[in-house]
Amino acid sequence: MAASETIVLDPNHELFLHPSNHPNYNLSSEPLIGTNYGQWRRSCEVSLVSKNKLGFVNGSCSKPATGPWISQWERCNAMVISWLLHSIRKDIATSVLFCSTAEQIWDELELRYGQSQGTKVFQVQREINNLSQGSLSVSEYFAKCKILWDEYAALVNIPTCPNSECPIGNAMLKLIENQPLIQFLMGLNGVYVVVRGNILMSNPMPQIGQALSMVLQEERQRELQTSASLLGDSSAFLSQHRTNNFPSQKQHTQQYAQQQTSTPSSRRTPLFSNYCKKNGHTIDRCFKLQRLRGNAPVDRAKRIAAAVHMKIFQHLLKNSLPHLLLRISMLNFLPC
Repeated sequence: MAASETIVLDPNHELFLHPSNHPNYNLSSEPLIGTNYGQWRRSCEVSLVSKNKLGFVNGSCSKPATGPWISQWERCNAMVISWLLHSIRKDIATSVLFCSTAEQIWDELELRYGQSQGTKVFQVQREINNLSQGSLSVSEYFAKCKILWDEYAALVNIPTCPNSECPIGNAMLKLIENQPLIQFLMGLNGVYVVVRGNILMSNPMPQIGQALSMVLQEERQRELQTSASLLGDSSAFLSQHRTNNFPSQKQHTQQYAQQQTSTPSSRRTPLFSNYCKKNGHTIDRCFKLQRLRGNAPVDRAKRIAAAVHMKIFQHLLKNSLPHLLLRISMLNFLPC
C-alpha cells in the first residue's frame, strides 16, 4: 500500500496532479470550431504532454480494474475532460458532454473532424502552392509559410538514410531542405526580384533563416526610401506654395526701389484750377473765382463790418435826433 501511494504521488507518474492544475485550464489558445481541427489537435497534444496526461486521450493510461488507483485515475480523467471541454466551442462541447472518458471525447472529435491522410496532404500542399505575399508584409508572409511547412512535415514522414555519410541521402536531404526556400521565394512580390536573384545564385544556397534576413533588409531599405521620397515631395510642395504666395527678397527690393524712384505725379493725381490755370487747388477752391462772386473771405468781412456800422448809426440817429431838434428850437427862442 505504501509503495503504491509512493508511485501515485511521484511527480513523474501520469496519475499525479500538480496543485497548479485546475479544471478551467485551456489546452489550446484557439478553441476548436471544426475547420481548425489539425492545429487544435496539435496544440492539445503539446499541452497534454507537458502535463504528462497524453495517455488519457490516446488510451495508453487505461483505468485500472481494482486497487487504490481507481479514484486517483477518475480524478485525473475528470480533469482532462474538463480541459477538453474548455478548449472547444460551446455547441461542440455540449454534444460530447456526456462521454465518460477523455479518450471517448478525443475519438469522437477525430471521427467528426479528422480527415484521411491523403486528404490532409492534398489540402496542405495546395495551400502551399497557392500561397503568395500579396499585400502582406514579409514577416506575415513567412509566418503563413512556416505554419504550412510544419503541418506538411507532421503529415508526411520522409525516410532518411541511417548512414550519415551516404552521399545520396545527404543530397536528398539538402533537396528537401531547399524546397521551402524555393516556395518562399516564388511567392514574393516582384519588387524583390533583385534580392531573390542574389539568393538563387548563391552556391550553396543559404538556409531559410538567412534568406529571410536578406529579404527583410531589402524591405526596410524600401520603406526608408519611400519615407525619404514622401518627405522630399512634401518639402518641395511647401516651398513652391510659399514661392507662389509670397514674393522673394529680390522681388520685394525691386518693388521698393521702384516706389522710391517714382515721381509724385505718378503716385497721385495733381490738383489744377481750370479758372486761374494754376496748380495746387481745384476750381471749387479758386480764390479769384470766389472773390469775383463775392464769396471771398476779405470781401465778406468788409460787408459784415459795414452792416454793423450801419446798424449802429441807425440806432444813434433814432435815439439822438429828438434831443438835437429840441436843443436847436430852444436856441431860436433865446434873446439875442
